[in-house]
Parts: sequence; structure tokens; C-alpha cells
Amino acid sequence: ISGLIDELKPPTSIPRNASKIYTHGMDKMSRLLRQMARVVVSIGTAQLLRRQVANQLNFLCKLDSKLLSCSLSAVNSALLADVKAHYLRPDSKEYPANPLLPEVSKHLDTAGFNNPLTKIYITSEPLHGLAFTIFLFVVRKIWVRE
Repeated sequence: ISGLIDELKPPTSIPRNASKIYTHGMDKMSRLLRQMARVVVSIGTAQLLRRQVANQLNFLCKLDSKLLSCSLSAVNSALLADVKAHYLRPDSKEYPANPLLPEVSKHLDTAGFNNPLTKIYITSEPLHGLAFTIFLFVVRKIWVRE
């Protein structure tokens, strides 16, 4: 992967023999890209399910308990306003050390007032070549579709 990445430098321009480099990279990594397709499909399915569950929870919360829904929305807006005020003027406004933040977050998740696609569940160190591998994966999928 390192050799292919070096051939594509600088990243601000398209190399002269880009299609040759991409084809060579896809040939070298074809087995990995096929395995990656299964993983990407399963991750995408899980993301769609998480989003559907959150939408369903939100709809049922608004339908069954309008008062709870409006209260959570108002508290969330107030807490977000405090956090935004800190980031607009960090030198004069401290980050809100409010003990309600974790509790309200749990209630918002339970009521579906969240976007599960923006949640970070785990973190890791940057993986060398991951961006290039994902790029080749997308290019391969585009070429297969045509």
C-alpha cells in the first residue's frame, strides 16, 4: 500500500497515469476489497437500523407523551445554548459543569432525540493506508456498476 500511496503524491493533483495506478492497486487488493464489501454492508445495515430505531422512539415519544417530548426538547435547547455560548467566547464563559448533562443525554437517547450516525462508539489510532483503501473500495464499486 505504501508504494501505491507514494505514487499518488502530491495529493493535491491527479497523477498522469491515475487509471493505471488505481487498476494496479485494485488488482493487488482485490481479495481485501471483496472482504471489505461484506463489512461495509453489515455496518451500513446496522446504521440504518439504529436510525430507524431512533426515529421510531422519537415518534412514539411525541405521540405518547407530548409533555415529556416538549420538556426534553426545551432542556436540550437550554443546555446546548450554554455549550454554544462557551465555544463562542471561551475566555469569558466557562464550559457548563452541569450535572444534568449526562442524565439529559440518557433521556434524549431513550426518547430518540439523537442522531445515531454521529455517535462515536470506539476510537482508535489512525490506520496507515485506510483512506487509500477506502478510496480504492469506492472506485472499484463505481467501476463495477458501470
